[in-house]
Amino acid sequence: MTELRYRSFLEPDDLALGECTIKPCLSEKGDRYWHMWVRVEPTVFCVPVAPNVVGPSEGPGGKTWGLCRSGLNRWQISPSINVLESKDVHQGHHPSERSLWHQTPALVEVPDLERWQLGGAP
Repeated sequence: MTELRYRSFLEPDDLALGECTIKPCLSEKGDRYWHMWVRVEPTVFCVPVAPNVVGPSEGPGGKTWGLCRSGLNRWQISPSINVLESKDVHQGHHPSERSLWHQTPALVEVPDLERWQLGGAP
């Protein structure tokens, strides 16, 4: 299983390889939600996440990944994140496009009391 080291208060461009951060985001309609930014080889990407939700859902950011606590300072994303050759991000297997990175990562070293851990809109 892939692990991503969580970094609080870090900007996406400052992430090192294998790190992630979660930031508030604003939709075109003015709805607030959470974005998880990730740096992996060969790219930096983001996906909308719903803390304390199991599995995929539909949210203000479109298709949204669930993010649940899975242990001490550890959170699990679901379903898998598939970064396609086109740099689009897809939930799970894509039938026709090649993957650059396809994993179901766990976030590790997540401190307690991060604002997003409360769930809901930022």
